[in-house]
Amino acid sequence: MLQSKAERGVEMSFAQNLKQIRTERNMTQEELAKLLNISRPTVAGYEAKNKQPDYDKLLQIADIFEVSTDYLLGRSLSAKSNKHMEYLTQDEHKTIADYRLLSEENQIRISERVEMLLSNQKSCN
Repeated sequence: MLQSKAERGVEMSFAQNLKQIRTERNMTQEELAKLLNISRPTVAGYEAKNKQPDYDKLLQIADIFEVSTDYLLGRSLSAKSNKHMEYLTQDEHKTIADYRLLSEENQIRISERVEMLLSNQKSCN
């Protein structure tokens, strides 16, 4: 079932996220504009919510700040890029989603069990 932004606890928009991460990195709009090969007013428009970057610019922005596009778009609370997650199978995605539904106590149990299985596997090899 799809969750709304409010249900996921994701409240910030692309404009807010871009401005926040740019200022946290002590970068001016002009500096970002030069890196993206666009004008400063275009960056200002992105941050004022009246312009949206195209797909290629969005990817460039994510790469410049080393964050995920989901974070920039307000779909994730984590600014960390999850490039390794792109290669997960559907079953692996489901397992992770199920794991996140578990209580913290059960997550610890699962992690301990996985560590034990990995240890046993190494012993056998």
